[in-house]
Amino acid sequence: MSTAETAPITPVQFGRWLVRSVGIYLVVFACGWSVASAISPRALDQSQTDTISHLSFVESFVTYLTYTPTILLYIGGPTLVLVVLLALGQPQLSNGSFRLLSTVVLLLPLWFLLLVGSGGMLLAMAAAQLLYATVLMSPLASQ
Repeated sequence: MSTAETAPITPVQFGRWLVRSVGIYLVVFACGWSVASAISPRALDQSQTDTISHLSFVESFVTYLTYTPTILLYIGGPTLVLVVLLALGQPQLSNGSFRLLSTVVLLLPLWFLLLVGSGGMLLAMAAAQLLYATVLMSPLASQ
Protein backbone atom coordinates (compact mmCIF):
# COMPACT_ATOMS: atom_id res chain seq x y z
CA MET A 1 0.00 0.00 0.00
CA SER A 2 1.19 3.49 -0.74
CA THR A 3 1.22 6.30 1.80
CA ALA A 4 -1.60 8.04 -0.09
CA GLU A 5 -3.96 5.17 0.72
CA THR A 6 -3.17 5.20 4.42
CA ALA A 7 -3.06 8.98 4.93
CA PRO A 8 -6.01 10.22 6.98
CA ILE A 9 -8.65 12.33 5.33
CA THR A 10 -8.44 15.97 6.37
CA PRO A 11 -11.53 18.00 7.31
CA VAL A 12 -11.04 20.13 4.18
CA GLN A 13 -11.00 17.03 1.95
CA PHE A 14 -14.10 15.71 3.71
CA GLY A 15 -15.87 19.07 3.31
CA ARG A 16 -15.11 19.21 -0.41
CA TRP A 17 -16.24 15.62 -0.88
CA LEU A 18 -19.45 16.30 1.08
CA VAL A 19 -20.34 19.43 -0.91
CA ARG A 20 -19.68 17.61 -4.21
CA SER A 21 -21.66 14.52 -3.13
CA VAL A 22 -24.65 16.53 -1.89
CA GLY A 23 -24.68 18.67 -5.06
CA ILE A 24 -24.57 15.64 -7.34
CA TYR A 25 -27.26 13.89 -5.30
CA LEU A 26 -29.60 16.89 -5.42
CA VAL A 27 -29.31 17.03 -9.22
CA VAL A 28 -29.96 13.27 -9.50
CA PHE A 29 -32.87 13.55 -7.04
CA ALA A 30 -34.43 16.45 -8.97
CA CYS A 31 -34.19 14.55 -12.25
CA GLY A 32 -35.56 11.36 -10.68
CA TRP A 33 -38.45 13.13 -9.00
CA SER A 34 -39.31 15.00 -12.21
CA VAL A 35 -39.48 11.71 -14.11
CA ALA A 36 -41.47 10.12 -11.27
CA SER A 37 -43.91 13.04 -11.30
CA ALA A 38 -44.33 12.79 -15.06
CA ILE A 39 -45.06 9.04 -15.16
CA SER A 40 -47.24 8.84 -12.04
CA PRO A 41 -51.01 8.53 -12.29
CA ARG A 42 -52.77 11.85 -12.61
CA ALA A 43 -53.79 13.43 -9.32
CA LEU A 44 -57.43 13.70 -8.33
CA ASP A 45 -59.21 17.02 -8.73
CA GLN A 46 -60.01 18.07 -5.16
CA SER A 47 -62.22 20.98 -6.26
CA GLN A 48 -65.02 18.67 -7.43
CA THR A 49 -66.44 16.80 -4.47
CA ASP A 50 -69.49 15.27 -6.18
CA THR A 51 -67.58 13.39 -8.91
CA ILE A 52 -64.25 11.69 -9.30
CA SER A 53 -62.17 13.49 -11.88
CA HIS A 54 -58.48 13.86 -12.54
CA LEU A 55 -56.39 16.93 -13.10
CA SER A 56 -54.82 17.56 -16.48
CA PHE A 57 -51.32 16.21 -17.04
CA VAL A 58 -49.68 19.61 -16.47
CA GLU A 59 -51.71 20.35 -13.34
CA SER A 60 -50.98 16.88 -12.00
CA PHE A 61 -47.27 17.25 -12.75
CA VAL A 62 -47.15 20.60 -10.94
CA THR A 63 -49.06 19.09 -8.00
CA TYR A 64 -46.50 16.30 -7.67
CA LEU A 65 -43.65 18.82 -7.92
CA THR A 66 -45.11 20.73 -4.97
CA TYR A 67 -44.45 17.60 -2.89
CA THR A 68 -40.71 17.88 -3.61
CA PRO A 69 -39.67 19.30 -0.20
CA THR A 70 -41.55 16.53 1.62
CA ILE A 71 -40.12 13.79 -0.58
CA LEU A 72 -36.64 15.29 -0.24
CA LEU A 73 -37.08 15.19 3.53
CA TYR A 74 -38.26 11.55 3.57
CA ILE A 75 -35.93 10.14 0.90
CA GLY A 76 -33.09 12.60 0.35
CA GLY A 77 -32.36 13.28 4.02
CA PRO A 78 -31.87 9.63 5.02
CA THR A 79 -29.97 9.00 1.78
CA LEU A 80 -27.48 11.77 2.50
CA VAL A 81 -27.00 10.54 6.08
CA LEU A 82 -26.37 7.04 4.74
CA VAL A 83 -23.91 8.40 2.17
CA VAL A 84 -21.88 10.08 4.91
CA LEU A 85 -21.95 6.96 7.09
CA LEU A 86 -20.91 4.80 4.14
CA ALA A 87 -18.07 7.16 3.27
CA LEU A 88 -16.76 7.22 6.82
CA GLY A 89 -16.87 3.44 7.07
CA GLN A 90 -15.48 2.67 3.64
CA PRO A 91 -11.68 2.97 3.95
CA GLN A 92 -11.40 -0.77 4.56
CA LEU A 93 -13.63 -1.64 1.57
CA SER A 94 -12.54 -2.03 -2.03
CA ASN A 95 -14.20 0.23 -4.61
CA GLY A 96 -16.39 -2.63 -5.90
CA SER A 97 -17.49 -3.65 -2.40
CA PHE A 98 -18.21 -0.02 -1.55
CA ARG A 99 -20.43 0.43 -4.62
CA LEU A 100 -22.28 -2.85 -3.98
CA LEU A 101 -22.93 -1.94 -0.35
CA SER A 102 -24.01 1.57 -1.25
CA THR A 103 -26.37 0.26 -3.92
CA VAL A 104 -28.19 -1.93 -1.41
CA VAL A 105 -28.19 0.63 1.39
CA LEU A 106 -29.40 3.56 -0.72
CA LEU A 107 -32.54 1.66 -1.70
CA LEU A 108 -33.68 1.59 1.94
CA PRO A 109 -35.04 5.18 2.06
CA LEU A 110 -37.47 4.32 -0.75
CA TRP A 111 -39.78 2.37 1.61
CA PHE A 112 -41.83 5.56 1.88
CA LEU A 113 -42.83 5.30 -1.79
CA LEU A 114 -44.32 1.85 -1.20
CA LEU A 115 -47.16 3.64 0.60
CA VAL A 116 -47.95 5.80 -2.44
CA GLY A 117 -49.12 2.89 -4.54
CA SER A 118 -47.52 3.99 -7.80
CA GLY A 119 -45.05 1.51 -9.20
CA GLY A 120 -43.77 3.98 -11.75
CA MET A 121 -42.86 6.51 -9.09
CA LEU A 122 -41.03 3.84 -7.08
CA LEU A 123 -39.15 2.58 -10.15
CA ALA A 124 -38.11 6.07 -11.27
CA MET A 125 -36.74 6.97 -7.85
CA ALA A 126 -35.08 3.55 -7.48
CA ALA A 127 -33.36 4.12 -10.83
CA ALA A 128 -32.15 7.54 -9.64
CA GLN A 129 -30.83 6.09 -6.37
CA LEU A 130 -29.11 3.25 -8.22
CA LEU A 131 -27.57 5.65 -10.74
CA TYR A 132 -26.17 7.74 -7.92
CA ALA A 133 -24.88 4.76 -5.92
CA THR A 134 -23.25 2.86 -8.76
CA VAL A 135 -21.99 5.57 -11.09
CA LEU A 136 -21.94 9.05 -9.60
CA MET A 137 -21.08 8.63 -5.92
CA SER A 138 -17.33 8.92 -5.43
CA PRO A 139 -15.66 7.13 -2.53
CA LEU A 140 -14.11 9.43 0.06
CA ALA A 141 -10.71 7.76 -0.31
CA SER A 142 -10.47 8.90 -3.95
CA GLN A 143 -10.27 12.53 -2.88
